[in-house]
Amino acid sequence: MLTYQSANSPFYKAHENYCKIIEAELIAKNKAYEGFCNSYGYDIFTKLEANGFTLNVNFHKHQTTRNGVLIPLNANSISDLYLNLDGLNSANQVMITNSRFKAWLLFGQKKHDLQNGFYLRCKMALSEKVLTQLSSFHQKYTCWNLKLKNGKLSCRLSGGVTDLDSLTNDFSSLVKILA
Repeated sequence: MLTYQSANSPFYKAHENYCKIIEAELIAKNKAYEGFCNSYGYDIFTKLEANGFTLNVNFHKHQTTRNGVLIPLNANSISDLYLNLDGLNSANQVMITNSRFKAWLLFGQKKHDLQNGFYLRCKMALSEKVLTQLSSFHQKYTCWNLKLKNGKLSCRLSGGVTDLDSLTNDFSSLVKILA
């Protein structure tokens, strides 16, 4: 169940509309969820089934303030979707990052350039088909910091996602190729 902290704010109305869309989809799937929604952001926690595994999902949005020394600056709104999956039987290590330093730092790992300044690095060689699937997932969801290590797959997607079926199917196909 979501706790709504109503306010007379256009930010709250936008957050409330998005949360109600997600809430309706979770209710239709008969999934348990919890969280809050206010004019500063929202957090919705739920678990979805993906490829026989339980996927921990966190819809998250918050605002950060910035100090302007001479000129006042507006706040930044950050909207993300966090996905975590444990219990994979995989010794492979994969990471998608936008840090050129991180991509360069780890010697002995395979490195691939993705679009928009992102880098993929992994321990084992990946086929062209797998690289294409990872790249298309990255482009579709603006994937930040996908990381597979020690059987744990975590991923941060930028922006609001409303189609949970498509996300679950795409993520489960990603699990199949990486695990």
